[in-house]
Amino acid sequence: MTNGAEVKTLRDMILTVRDRVQHLMDNGQTERQVLAEHPAAEFDMRWGQGRVTPGAFVHEIYIALTAPKS
Repeated sequence: MTNGAEVKTLRDMILTVRDRVQHLMDNGQTERQVLAEHPAAEFDMRWGQGRVTPGAFVHEIYIALTAPKS
């Protein structure tokens, strides 16, 4: 990332995937079902080519959303 616009684009992608995962969870889907829906698929070409796979990224969001709130 080289500028604020790229940081905002990354932030927007993270929030979009988070919202999709939350929606699937709200509909009673399990983690396996959420992963099968590929909620980050539209971003895979740009963001899914690094060290973190799209599935691992979605898994981490799922875990964060299921963690107890303090």
